[in-house]
Amino acid sequence: MKRTLCILFLALLIGVFSGATVSPQDTGGCFERADVSMREEILAQVNRERQKNDLSPVTCDAGLSLIAQNHAEDMSKEGYFSHTGPDGKDAFDYLTEAGISYRCAAENIAWGDDNAKTLVKRWMGSSGHRRNILGDFSKVGIGSYDRYYVLVLIRE
Repeated sequence: MKRTLCILFLALLIGVFSGATVSPQDTGGCFERADVSMREEILAQVNRERQKNDLSPVTCDAGLSLIAQNHAEDMSKEGYFSHTGPDGKDAFDYLTEAGISYRCAAENIAWGDDNAKTLVKRWMGSSGHRRNILGDFSKVGIGSYDRYYVLVLIRE
């Protein structure tokens, strides 16, 4: 499988700033299952950081969110913290398997935070994670489960 040169693939334990809220209408049913309000707040915080840097907001994508959510749940249930699962697959494999095309993709993961502000603040304090959040991306998927968090970003 050929992967794009633009892949930004980073991990750390991470965090956020002050928040705007996002209503379910704003996310268009993008989130299902656990931690819906947390994921809505993460989206608001990510877009707040993008706005502060004169960037367009990223749009929540249900397919990307499903990939992110499955990864967050898998890390929690299988007891690992990594971009690569025990099966050897990563977000880029899941994007390909889901038929999601992209020119550039990135993934941030985190564990341990209990609020979106702290989470995004930590991500913004890490150069790689910050680069992903402020990167040339248009769509985002967000997963949250048992204090495991996954952000998948793409540019089509």
